[in-house]
Amino acid sequence: MNERVTRIVRNYEARMRLDWDGKLTKLQICSRVQRFAAAVEVEDIALRQTQQVFAVHDVPKMGRCYYHSFARELGRLHRRGFGPATERNEARILVMKWQARGLEQSVLVAIAEEAFGLCLSAAPDGEEVVRSRS
Repeated sequence: MNERVTRIVRNYEARMRLDWDGKLTKLQICSRVQRFAAAVEVEDIALRQTQQVFAVHDVPKMGRCYYHSFARELGRLHRRGFGPATERNEARILVMKWQARGLEQSVLVAIAEEAFGLCLSAAPDGEEVVRSRS
């Protein structure tokens, strides 16, 4: 774990111990902290991969927060545990949503493919799946 993730997990554990002391056993608190640590680490890896996409696609610094929001939303979708086809379809819907908000489709698709391993750029028969509304 890097320093940022360690700090986030340590703060979460402190909040758990203060808020739930006496209501949860130590084992339950430790279990929740471990699950939280795993989720934060996965999110941190995805955000670092998103930053690599920024370097490749030359995304301006002022707009990166919106792409990070898209990546976090994809992360929530990924954690839900949908099947591959459903997850791809939901990710396509998210791409269209964020594209309608003014983000570039190529960057959104690259984030989905590189950070989360979703193949959104081509359908099984080779036709383009994610289309712009023009």
